[in-house]
Amino acid sequence: APGIEPTGMVGLKTAVAGRIAAEYLASVTHMPGERFAIFTGNRSAPVHKGCIDGFLAELGTVGEIVDTYDDNRMAESLVQELFARRSDISGIYVSSYNAVGVCSGLKSIGRAGQVTVIGHDLYPDLIDCLCDGSLTATLFQNQMSYGRDSLRYLYEYAVGMRSRAQC
Repeated sequence: APGIEPTGMVGLKTAVAGRIAAEYLASVTHMPGERFAIFTGNRSAPVHKGCIDGFLAELGTVGEIVDTYDDNRMAESLVQELFARRSDISGIYVSSYNAVGVCSGLKSIGRAGQVTVIGHDLYPDLIDCLCDGSLTATLFQNQMSYGRDSLRYLYEYAVGMRSRAQC
């Protein structure tokens, strides 16, 4: 939450994720004048803002930034709206949970597999998108390991088995 300082955090280095997505999109799309879009949960949320900032730091520009508010149906509809008014979008970075909605939107307009899409995480519906080619790549985060390790480290710190520097 903005303005609240956490005592600890387990999470993604958002600017690095944005840079990786930008590097990959630039490496697989080679036509001059290409434009990319970023579909994000909410551009003002720190986690999403970091991803956007990293992406822009790498590429300098983006065709569109679209807020989906973590709603897959909204993401699907916004993809349809975007491509109804723009034909120059060749790649999409989805910096939130909504890659499935973005892929569904591309499928509905016949553009799946023609637009490079990079998402985050890996879960069953997203695996289906990778398999059918509507999702090109994903930045995998191992949430189970993050959660398990962070709780273990916290416990070990609390009982004196681990120093703060080791956490």
